[in-house]
Amino acid sequence: MRCKHAVIMCIYNGDNVNNVKLAVDSILNQTVNNHLYIYVDGEVNPFLNTYLNKEESNHQIFIFRSEFNLGLAYGLNFLIDKIQSKSYEYISRMDGDDISLLDRLERQELYLNKHPDVDVIGSYCTEFGSDCSLPVKKLPQYHDELVRFSVLRCPLIHPTVMFRAKVFKHGLRYPINTYLSEDLALWYEMIYLGLKFGNVPDVLLKYRLTDSTISRRKGLKKAGNEIALRFSYMKKMKLITLSNLILLSFKFISHFMPLIITKIMYKKLR
Repeated sequence: MRCKHAVIMCIYNGDNVNNVKLAVDSILNQTVNNHLYIYVDGEVNPFLNTYLNKEESNHQIFIFRSEFNLGLAYGLNFLIDKIQSKSYEYISRMDGDDISLLDRLERQELYLNKHPDVDVIGSYCTEFGSDCSLPVKKLPQYHDELVRFSVLRCPLIHPTVMFRAKVFKHGLRYPINTYLSEDLALWYEMIYLGLKFGNVPDVLLKYRLTDSTISRRKGLKKAGNEIALRFSYMKKMKLITLSNLILLSFKFISHFMPLIITKIMYKKLR
């Protein structure tokens, strides 16, 4: 039977081997046939290296390694390039520390079959691992809502995303000139190109949220890059309003708040 699903994942030195194994198993045991493509971004710890060496014999997994750490966007683009000659219909994202529900791919494929105008979909998730984790993180379901939502928030939860493979056929890739905002930059590029978004209104992923996850989203470089992206989006989509500008200013300031305040905001304002 032809395999319609490819899943792309990047692995890093700091990843915990037990978390990676849970993530990988959650894809290998999906209710639909799939191939998992893994990009190992630079050298990894011995425990993770031993696990990956063992998995290289699995015919369902394709592993590629880089000598140096080149970043998430580069790794994902590398994998997308690798599978362009294949006949997959869907390309899905997965991270090495999250857990997909076992029917995730099947339910997302069903959604795309029912919505032929939609090109990219995500889903709700449940968070775990932090005292500010949400039992259910919800996002708007429909494209027009997501376009407006994207001014200040991210329209898709990155590791829940499934693309129609054809969206990458003409060279569209993750922008590599951003800092920790490659997913948001890609969503904006897709919206500019007229691609349609949606979200399955069900939890299809368990998202690991830790203090280090939150801390990575703080700081001047991350703040400056993200705010520049968002302001450019507001201009291109003609969404500049006084309220949006004020809220964008608050979002910039939030990148510099103490972690304890940021965690309270995560719990109360999402």
